[in-house]
Amino acid sequence: MIKKELNWNRVAVVLVNYNGEEVLTDCVKSLVDNSEDDLEIIIVDNGSEDAAMEDVESRYPYVHTIYMGENAGWGAGCNIGMQTAFENGAGYVLLLNTDTEIEEGMISELLKYCNDNTLTIPRIYRDKNDKDRSLWYSGGKIDYEAADARQTLYTYDAADGSRNEPRKVEFATGCCMMISRGSWEKVGGFDEEYFLYYEDVDYCMRLKEQEIEILYVPKAALWHKVGGSAGGEISYISQYYTVRNRLFFADKYKKYLKTDVMGILKRIIEERTYFTTPFDKKYEWVVLAGVKDYMKGVRGQEKNFMHENYTVINGFYEMELDEGGGKWLWSGENEAEIELHNFGTDKKIYEIKGKMHLPEGVKRDIVNVYCGQEYDCSIDVMLNNFCFQRVLEAGEKVRIKFRLEKEQEDVDESSRSRRLVFGIGDLKVETKTFKGYVLGSGTYETERENGNSWNWISNKNFHIRLINEQEKEREGVLRFTLLPAPTREDVCVVLTEGESCPLGKCRAGQYQFQMRFAPCEEKLIQFYAEEEPVEGFNGDPRRFFYGISNIHFEIG
Repeated sequence: MIKKELNWNRVAVVLVNYNGEEVLTDCVKSLVDNSEDDLEIIIVDNGSEDAAMEDVESRYPYVHTIYMGENAGWGAGCNIGMQTAFENGAGYVLLLNTDTEIEEGMISELLKYCNDNTLTIPRIYRDKNDKDRSLWYSGGKIDYEAADARQTLYTYDAADGSRNEPRKVEFATGCCMMISRGSWEKVGGFDEEYFLYYEDVDYCMRLKEQEIEILYVPKAALWHKVGGSAGGEISYISQYYTVRNRLFFADKYKKYLKTDVMGILKRIIEERTYFTTPFDKKYEWVVLAGVKDYMKGVRGQEKNFMHENYTVINGFYEMELDEGGGKWLWSGENEAEIELHNFGTDKKIYEIKGKMHLPEGVKRDIVNVYCGQEYDCSIDVMLNNFCFQRVLEAGEKVRIKFRLEKEQEDVDESSRSRRLVFGIGDLKVETKTFKGYVLGSGTYETERENGNSWNWISNKNFHIRLINEQEKEREGVLRFTLLPAPTREDVCVVLTEGESCPLGKCRAGQYQFQMRFAPCEEKLIQFYAEEEPVEGFNGDPRRFFYGISNIHFEIG
């Protein structure tokens, strides 16, 4: 049912965002700068925890935002966005990844050829910073022998100019496609059982069944930061969903294929056999998990095996859900490990956070955290919540070990079906752009409001590590604001550089410290709270020594 009068010339852009802090604003800016004034922009947020949505809403208050509250998947986000757009009277919807930037005239060029019998797609380049204008997409076809989609890459100009004219293709990537309301009414939305990957391949098959053509329009151009909207071009998550969903797709459209599902399974195994590097070998067990879950009928979001940005290595049972929807990893031993792996091409900060819990009968204790074999920090189980950061170079992997140091010999296991030593609830690992500094342990999760961000400090001792990445001397400036704990009007924190160089006592307020860095030098700025913490504030189980907000480090 249309809520507003239908305008066949009106285009709505639908973006599905998930922690797109590094790309979303640039995408929206390109839409605003390179399109018509009456363009409607709809952003569907899939349970993000970064500041991307706040930033866009502050810069572009006229953007229509929809908050899903959880990561419902790319297809589900597209579906609610398309439904909203067409109910608001749009004649066309442009589905667009958040890690893209459009070129001038792209939307109007796609609109020329889009109708109820034709879906249109642009020429897509890899990255705006690529001086060679490398192509990422210039058409595609369905491979009926492999149950897969193949992108065809052509040069920018053929000698006779023929490759710059619109042409029919079989496959439209979900990165960017324009669809009319009439086509949408025939085909419907995306199949949400995929959750991630293969939704666009499935959609192309359904377009085919409705005799709707896909037209590639080369004069419409787009830049794509490959993998930016999903966390990297290669990841455990992408491998798992690609394998599982490829088999699901093969089963769903077997009448069109030149082989059966078992033939596709054999093909997947043969493809993976040729992985030769240690980096590739890491995916073997992920591929196996995708196959097993397909055979078990697992569809939609996988909630046990795969985790965002980390992999369980050993020591934990399968993830469990409590009555409130919380996700728990329980360990039956005194130690358990996860692995972080930076699959990107840039250095990144990994923020590890969650809540620690001990079962009834286990003594209160400290859980120590080890990064590799080296001691890293301690988590006071009494505090429940924890948050700490680590820096990983491009391609680097590291194991994070949680160890309850004291043996719990007096725990009565007779009433339990298994041994429980400690549990971690809602464990999350989020990646952040490296900005020259890393927060030490003893902070709670970052909080944001009205463009400001802050961390409450849970320990007397806290530090910020400042890093000069370049092999030359540089001047650096650290700025931050100290906040008193709740119910208090002031704070007293002693700052030192390293362990011995005093920087002075600081009260609540704004501070700036200028310092000189030797080539590749790191400086540790230590904070020591002289006051006792505030506890039990409004029933909050956390304890607060003070807060630190709006940290900014410049070095040049």
